[in-house]
Amino acid sequence: MPPRLASLLVAFVLAGATHVVLVDAGMMPGFLLPQMYRILLVSMIIVFSARGLVAYVPSWRAMVPEQPFARLDQILYGPLCLVIAALLLDVALT
Repeated sequence: MPPRLASLLVAFVLAGATHVVLVDAGMMPGFLLPQMYRILLVSMIIVFSARGLVAYVPSWRAMVPEQPFARLDQILYGPLCLVIAALLLDVALT
């Protein structure tokens, strides 16, 4: 399983993604320029898409074969990242 520090980093990234979406939707004040939030939103779409797709790459499977992470990565974490990327894309396009 991933170390606690890695899990904490993922939690901070998800909280940051939430902040970017809320600012982009006008539901929360931002502390950066509006253009920076659009750049962050596009960056998050790319990162979450890449993370979701890498769950199905054989070289990634060879790097992290430990169970139950390998199984959960393919049936839960990878698809979740792809869903988050799709929702972020919807936010970016509306």
